[in-house]
Amino acid sequence: MLAYPRTFVVTCLLCGLAGCVSKSRYDHVTAAADARAQHDAEQIKELEARLTTATELAAQRDAEIVKLETPAHHPPTQLAAATSINQHLRAELTRLGKDVDSILAEKGTLSTALENAKARLEELRKAQEAAEKRIAQFKELAHRLQKQVEAHQVTVTMRGGHTMVVVACDLLFDQGKLELSAKADLVLTPLSKALREIPDRRFEVITHTDDATPSSKQAPTSWELSSLRAVEIVRRLVKSGLRPERLVAAGQGAFEPLVANDTPEHRAMNRRVEFVLLPSVDELVPLPPQTGKP
Repeated sequence: MLAYPRTFVVTCLLCGLAGCVSKSRYDHVTAAADARAQHDAEQIKELEARLTTATELAAQRDAEIVKLETPAHHPPTQLAAATSINQHLRAELTRLGKDVDSILAEKGTLSTALENAKARLEELRKAQEAAEKRIAQFKELAHRLQKQVEAHQVTVTMRGGHTMVVVACDLLFDQGKLELSAKADLVLTPLSKALREIPDRRFEVITHTDDATPSSKQAPTSWELSSLRAVEIVRRLVKSGLRPERLVAAGQGAFEPLVANDTPEHRAMNRRVEFVLLPSVDELVPLPPQTGKP
């Protein structure tokens, strides 16, 4: 029988959570993003005010130019002064036009930066929500299987951000056998009930072996042995009430050992079954846009 100490469960939880967004890190990034967004908004407001002022000034000077260039309002003796003012104002308007173009360009850049900051903040919020949801599911599953955990029948852990229940193969199968043992239901019945109470989630049943060569003709390699055992477990779970579309059977063989196969105890640790909660669609991290040829 494989025993996983309670301290090991806690350690695995802490290690698994390290891949998530930590609360302090999230708060720091969120505060920085909010500050950046506020700063950008203030700059945009200031630039809009400058743009409004420049537009009003340009309109006023256009009106002055029209007045100075109207002969009915200016006798011939004032034409020279009017022409000089006209040229000066046109030069000033040209300069203002360049400033306005620069302001518009700067405004566009700040608007883009502000939108990017908002999008990044939203991504961080979603990642934090997904992490908190996974933690809550982990705690709930551990609570439901508390008796089995205390009896060292199962271990609830988190690896790579995924919650999983680990069961020693020796509790489910006799050495080298493909059929579930008579005592398997002592573990699978409460486990099936706990999994059924998690709505709208799929589970992958992954069976592992040690490095010993199987002696069964039906399973000449560890691939066949682990795969057939996974199918056998899935059948039993379906029989107990789990919907078949929520289950995936997989055999890993001897190719993902936890420890070296150098002692009987270590081989027993490697002979295990993992019931992995697969992520839902809203927990998947979106990939950045892809460019270029495949």
